Amino acid sequence: MFMMSFRLRRIPVLIGCGVLALVIVFGVFGLRDVFAQNASEEVLGRQERRSNAARTNEDRIAFLASYGWETDPQALEILEVVIPEEFDEIYSAYNDMQKSQGFDLSNNAGRRVKRYAYRITNYPGTDDPVRAHILVYRDRVIGGDVCSEIAGSFMHGFASPKAQ
Repeated sequence: MFMMSFRLRRIPVLIGCGVLALVIVFGVFGLRDVFAQNASEEVLGRQERRSNAARTNEDRIAFLASYGWETDPQALEILEVVIPEEFDEIYSAYNDMQKSQGFDLSNNAGRRVKRYAYRITNYPGTDDPVRAHILVYRDRVIGGDVCSEIAGSFMHGFASPKAQ
């Protein structure tokens, strides 16, 4: 009969358990982002596919250009905003607009994201200043809008009103 014995030491076992716990935690949160990305891609099935890359200023301008928008070469402002954990009536309506264009901000509830504002230079039918806001998390576009700078005027998704 063959017997084998070995002695476990406390420190290597604790380190191994800690590493395993980290792998599990990062795996779960990473999968959540993957599932959220896949859900957005399913909604985009009825729209043409666009790159949501937003690492650089050029990426963000190219994203807006994919919807037909021409912009100033630099962002007007860059803010850090927090997507609320729970949406009130106004934020729910805003998220409904996001869902209609293939995004869902509830996937990013509680997260700090960057909001880039660009001046649109080719908006049809108005001389009023118009902005595009792009919400970015981990160098990916997660939502945004196009709106007039005149209070109470208009706000819509990225697609041009003539294209909708």
